[in-house]
Amino acid sequence: MAHRIPSNPNEMTSKKLKLDKFCNGSGGPAFDAAVFTTYPPGPDGIPKPTNSVFTCNELLSSAADHEKYIQDEMAWKANNDPVWFAANYRGSDGHRWSEKTEENGVTLPILARDNENNWISTSEIPSAPGAKMSAAKSYGPDSVADGKRRGMLDKIADYRKKSVDLTNAERKYKRHKTEANGKSRDKALNHYRKELGVKPNNSKIPERLGESAARYHVIPEAFPGAKWIPLPSTPTGSDRFDQLFELKGGELLVVEAKAPSSDLERRQGKGPYKNKMVQQCTKEYARTIIEAMRERAEKSPQDGKLADQLEAALNQGKLRYVVVKAKDGGSSYGGATLRECSM
Repeated sequence: MAHRIPSNPNEMTSKKLKLDKFCNGSGGPAFDAAVFTTYPPGPDGIPKPTNSVFTCNELLSSAADHEKYIQDEMAWKANNDPVWFAANYRGSDGHRWSEKTEENGVTLPILARDNENNWISTSEIPSAPGAKMSAAKSYGPDSVADGKRRGMLDKIADYRKKSVDLTNAERKYKRHKTEANGKSRDKALNHYRKELGVKPNNSKIPERLGESAARYHVIPEAFPGAKWIPLPSTPTGSDRFDQLFELKGGELLVVEAKAPSSDLERRQGKGPYKNKMVQQCTKEYARTIIEAMRERAEKSPQDGKLADQLEAALNQGKLRYVVVKAKDGGSSYGGATLRECSM
């Protein structure tokens, strides 16, 4: 069955008419093809009907091409327009501020880093198996080993609270520039500057809470005697694990440390997984980071040495991998959770 649509030449595209939605009805397509009838002037100047036929396959293909074009455009803006990126994504991990935001009728893509440290849509390449983790074990703030560490963690939690408050106030003011929102933003800025001065308000402040919760509270509590192993830094802060420890029995322990609002990240893999998206807390992600460390070995011999040790431990079943996530306790440290990854 063909569906005939008299049309203005300026409304000929299936993108504007969105006819592809009729090709996916619950009882099958509403029609097999759409016939567009236009009336361009003939040689004598008199309009004459002209038919253009589009099948459902063509309409669906056109809609998919349109969506990919818009998503590619948004990925380009994520890498080249910092103002647009900050308005739509969290800087550290590409998390969307809202899952409902659209541009030109297309939802913002989920982003991840590729091997050149650029943002790409996670739909660009297939994903390796996702993380499998144990049930979360909670560690309350009262179990922190000593008062000095507890005071430090409280201070870091307070810094995060002021950072988050300022970020939220600024975003609210950008959306609705009212006098009340402006006053709220200024108040949050004054509170932030009182504690953190001119330090840039970025993702490193919340991240520090997760890292400190892991190093100074959860890992010493869950793995007594664990020995901290410093990891070489990288120019962008990526291509590395958050923390590494040696356990009493000789096992190595990899830690991903998370702020309260952070989740496991995905990125493009390396080595045998270069054509896959890999997720933290998986064997595929661990091998990707080990490969990245090995690539830096010439300039950073310590990276190469640690890469060899990590790969040997992984191959021998002596590599453990955990995620520590700080809880939101407001201006005070709220404790954290520990989950172990299935390797």
